[in-house]
Amino acid sequence: MTNYKTYINALRNCAKEHENDITPFAHIRVSDLCIDTANLLEELEQEPILDKIIDEIMDTGAYEQEVNGKTEFLKGINYCLGVIDKYKGESEEE
Repeated sequence: MTNYKTYINALRNCAKEHENDITPFAHIRVSDLCIDTANLLEELEQEPILDKIIDEIMDTGAYEQEVNGKTEFLKGINYCLGVIDKYKGESEEE
């Protein structure tokens, strides 16, 4: 897995270093480019977590449970929420 944090931090530092640069009209500011790229990397960093959640839910068949009453429906929903909480906890530890 790519270590996005290293790149994100480097881009944020670059943005700080260049935030007071004078940029000619119609040119791209280095600071803005660094910030935009860091923001994009942060978004990309989250995608694998969502993919893990979707894959695990799909593999268990929890989404296919027949609703034979309220209890069965809640079991499926509770399982899915547990999977989301599991991966949310892992991403906060990193």
